[in-house]
Amino acid sequence: MSVPQHDKFPNMDIGLVDPAGRTAGIEHHDHSIPHSQYGRVIEIPSHPELSKAVAVEICNPHLGAYLISVSESGDQHYRLSVRASDGSGAMLAEPVNLRADGDRICHYRFKLEMQTKHVVIRWLDKNGESLSFGERPTCDAVPRT
Repeated sequence: MSVPQHDKFPNMDIGLVDPAGRTAGIEHHDHSIPHSQYGRVIEIPSHPELSKAVAVEICNPHLGAYLISVSESGDQHYRLSVRASDGSGAMLAEPVNLRADGDRICHYRFKLEMQTKHVVIRWLDKNGESLSFGERPTCDAVPRT
């Protein structure tokens, strides 16, 4: 997750739940996804001023439906991106530009599929149905606890 210009870290946090119910990211400590990392990253070390992001990274992901939780605040614009690689060079990224709407938690869903030298990431609606190409996922807002 990043701000559009990548020039500062977003003032938001993210969490991830995999198809097996394991978690990674902010405030996700029970049933952690093995070999996962969460934190602020510099995506391009030679240009740290233009590549700041908050990320969850997992190795050897399970295939299937994932849930991303974004802890929004204010009305800042942000970019949510899912990237996957099959380890042989095939890689896919599915970014979406969004805007925070106050102090809330948004749930977004995506499905990860991998075939031989082919990675597929599909954004899903709140019912788990695939969105059409170019259709943006919408926030499924949940109360803060």
